[in-house]
Amino acid sequence: MVLWPVALIGGAITLAILWPLYGALIAFVCMPFGASLLLLLAALLVFFKTQAKQKHERDVQAPLQDTKAAA
Repeated sequence: MVLWPVALIGGAITLAILWPLYGALIAFVCMPFGASLLLLLAALLVFFKTQAKQKHERDVQAPLQDTKAAA
C-alpha cells in the first residue's frame, strides 16, 4: 500500500516528540498510536480528494448526458 511510509513518519514524529518529554519507554509505547493517527489523517485526505474528483467528473459529464437523452 502507498500509505505505509506515512505510518513510519508518524511513528518517528511521535518518538521524536515524546522521548525528551517522557522518556524512551513512553515514546516507544506511543509510537503505534502516533503512526495510526497520521495514517488515518492521510487516508481521509486521499478519500476526500478522490471523492471530490469523482463528483467533479460527474458534474462535467452530466450536461452531456442530458442533451443526448433529449435529442
